[in-house]
Amino acid sequence: MPDKPEFLTLQEVADLLRVDVRTVHRWIAAGRLVSYLPGKVRLIKRADLEAFIESTREAPGRRGQKVGAKSNDAESEG
Repeated sequence: MPDKPEFLTLQEVADLLRVDVRTVHRWIAAGRLVSYLPGKVRLIKRADLEAFIESTREAPGRRGQKVGAKSNDAESEG
């Protein structure tokens, strides 16, 4: 059995990311974070959380610019 659980509760996700659980609820409602409801407890798959985190990654030295996004500098040079 793996050391880390495959699924996390919303509170566990909130604790890991150091945000309020309401923020996690908002991300789910906005469709930014995938969740599962197999019973009464909403769960997040660890792989989905890692994908969400990666999607929020900023380019080095480019505050607010996501990795893989086109730079405005390249467009203004042409």
